[in-house]
Amino acid sequence: MNHTHHQRLAYQITLALLLFCSSLLHADDHQAEALEAEASRTALKKYLSEDDEGRALTQFIQKEMSAEIQIFFDGMLERDPLLAEQMVDHLSEVCEEYKMLQQEAPEEAVFFVKIQRYEVLSHVLSESFDPESPHAKAISTKIREQLEAAFDLKLQWQARELKELQNEVQELSALLEQRKQARATIIKRRLNELTGINSHLEW
Repeated sequence: MNHTHHQRLAYQITLALLLFCSSLLHADDHQAEALEAEASRTALKKYLSEDDEGRALTQFIQKEMSAEIQIFFDGMLERDPLLAEQMVDHLSEVCEEYKMLQQEAPEEAVFFVKIQRYEVLSHVLSESFDPESPHAKAISTKIREQLEAAFDLKLQWQARELKELQNEVQELSALLEQRKQARATIIKRRLNELTGINSHLEW
């Protein structure tokens, strides 16, 4: 066996060892990722079923979000718990804001939760969107429908707010006009208050 053959054999053995070690490392990486995902899934399920805030969030999703969101979320929890965790964070913020609006502005709360149904669903759908998928066009259309619905609701609420502001401006304008008409009377009354004139006529 010549020197060149020894070198080639040593190279092949080294390469085989490197490939074997690499496969072990990748296997360890995949195993670690799988363990991390399972830990996240277990912790998230426990939070949603046992923690007070988690149970409140679960009830919020079931009651205020659409059935589609519930289905997508359940699937996401099994498929990608780390992504589901991000969704839980977002929905928790939505839930808290909704509760606050229910206390401070009930009518706005109604619009808010309707808008969020569309926005959350559009976000969930976007996570499963694959431009190479045969369903890409249908999913894209569905996302557009959610965005259009959310936008239209926002416009409705903004138009309502504008109407309320216009009513307030009209009331203020009417009050201002009344004060203009009563200018002399208002000034005279204030003058009398400051000088004490006619104070003997008070009740």
